[in-house]
Amino acid sequence: MLVTQFLSHQWKQTKRSSIWQRNLAVNLIMGFFFFILFAEVVILAIYISDKWHEIFTNGEPISVYHQAVAWYFAGMFTMRFFMQKLPALEIRPYQHLPINKSHLIHFVLVRGALNFFSLISLVFFIPFAIFQISYYHGTSTAWIWLFGLLFLDQAINFLVIYVKKQMVTNLKIVAIFFAVLGTLALVEYLGWYSFSATIAGFLDYILIHTWLFAVLPIIAILLYALNYGYLKNGMYLESFQPKTSREDKYLSGQFGLLDRIGLIGELISIELKLQLRNKRTRSMLMLAPLFLGYGLFFYPQEEYGSESGFMIFIGIFVTSILSINYLQYSFSSEGGHFDFLLTLGLRMKDYVSAKLQLSTVLIIASYVITIPYIYFGKTVFFTNTACFLFSMGIINPMILFFATYNKKAMVLTKGSAFNYQGISAMHFFIMIPVFILPIFIYLPFKWFGNPTMGLIVLGALGLFGLLLRPWFIKNIVDNLYERKYIMAEGFRDKS
Repeated sequence: MLVTQFLSHQWKQTKRSSIWQRNLAVNLIMGFFFFILFAEVVILAIYISDKWHEIFTNGEPISVYHQAVAWYFAGMFTMRFFMQKLPALEIRPYQHLPINKSHLIHFVLVRGALNFFSLISLVFFIPFAIFQISYYHGTSTAWIWLFGLLFLDQAINFLVIYVKKQMVTNLKIVAIFFAVLGTLALVEYLGWYSFSATIAGFLDYILIHTWLFAVLPIIAILLYALNYGYLKNGMYLESFQPKTSREDKYLSGQFGLLDRIGLIGELISIELKLQLRNKRTRSMLMLAPLFLGYGLFFYPQEEYGSESGFMIFIGIFVTSILSINYLQYSFSSEGGHFDFLLTLGLRMKDYVSAKLQLSTVLIIASYVITIPYIYFGKTVFFTNTACFLFSMGIINPMILFFATYNKKAMVLTKGSAFNYQGISAMHFFIMIPVFILPIFIYLPFKWFGNPTMGLIVLGALGLFGLLLRPWFIKNIVDNLYERKYIMAEGFRDKS
């Protein structure tokens, strides 16, 4: 059978890989710990499912569970999008052979349906079907309910595959999906509309009218067919190229406005192309909504206090994490062509200035997006403003200075989820002064009863740092001249 041969080829490719042989012992150890962790999760799921009706006494237990299921699938969509690898099969060796394309595509999609996240769903749903659904509604209904939710899980899986494929050609679809999810979460949090209650009501209704569960496998099959058609039409790489007009191609691909403002503008244009065209950097950029929404978890909590030192940490995080991520990997992301950059005769001052200016744009954009946090109080707004100024004036040049000590090239063709390639201890070391320094500056003023003055000092230091930017650039350039050959030698080592 072709499926057996495909599986055999995939296994041989994995087993013969030098990475597999080099990390065999590590993989075995990690597998052992994963087995222990998985066993503990299974035991916990069984215990919670058995005691669910005792844990949630307010309201109908199954309806409460269905509300949890609604947000489980919303969270699962987000986790699959950022962490799940797309099902891939190296099809080029097969394309010249007399093999039907549909066989390859079906294999890719079916194999993509069997993954770690599907296993989580089995652990999440099976115990509840046994201990709760079968008890209240009978065994046959429990089986129908279980298979219905597993088909719904696969529908989410195929939807993620389709949306991630659309990242190649149409980012608008991705933006729409996450805008809808973010809006649903916001209105549920504000109490305007309950997305989870609506889904729970639907699941409660079809649990009584079990024939309606037939809708769920139909949804999964339709999404499977959607992916099948998309992959079949895009079997060859050029099929995935978006159709754009000549003018759109110039504006989006060449960043014409930037190219017209001088050498620094051209360098910024190249940086933007690198960030948007490569999988590693693009996937890090797609995490931006999660980073910028970090404050939603802490600003509403009264126990943290709007004037606590922890709020400074949150302010730095939500306003600066994008620029920090960009700057600390700015040299390593160019490791594949760093030798070429050294031979261009570029002035290092222009090279460094372009990176700092792009990071300034990122931090300004992040700050503007976080302005609605004023909903949680003026103190939150002033804290974010002070952290924004401090980051722009002090933290950004400090991060870029420390980035010159990184000498591990980053492979840009791989995603960022669970990928630590190109990341060294230096990246974690950098985070210590970035988040600790502004807290140490702010806390003495708070202890002496004047937290407002602490925010003013933070903002003033940031503005002073902007005035000193030429001095910062000079020090970064001097350090880069001193270390550029050490960095280039390190970037050549791809192990």
